[in-house]
Amino acid sequence: MDKLIANIADSIVSANCSLSAFYKQYVLGEISDFEYEQLASHIIAINDAKAIETLGPDNPFFLSHIIPSLVKHLNESYTKEYLFDMSESFREGIVQYLKPYMDEILSERLSVLNFNECEYFVSDREHIIHDDNQRLSI
Repeated sequence: MDKLIANIADSIVSANCSLSAFYKQYVLGEISDFEYEQLASHIIAINDAKAIETLGPDNPFFLSHIIPSLVKHLNESYTKEYLFDMSESFREGIVQYLKPYMDEILSERLSVLNFNECEYFVSDREHIIHDDNQRLSI
């Protein structure tokens, strides 16, 4: 995974996770559309293969969202409303297609966070146990 993508995903995870008392680990909450759009823009800027896949016919939203809005914009290009509509349709089509991929990335980064925190708690606990054993042996 690209370091920039990992850093963006880490910031999204840290902003949207909370410690669950029930699970005793961090869980991911609601992620905003803006955060998904930000992550998607970096993914297609960095990963050419993913960009081509996302903007091509492999994307089911290509025919239902992207092409119709582009055709409408080209036919009515003199109005700002159609430009806004095209922009929204492109954004929606790209984000919806990449959402499962982005959710995998975010899930992976959440797992890393939970592992690192677990490691911290375990090492802290071992330190306390080690200190107690030293006190007992004195």
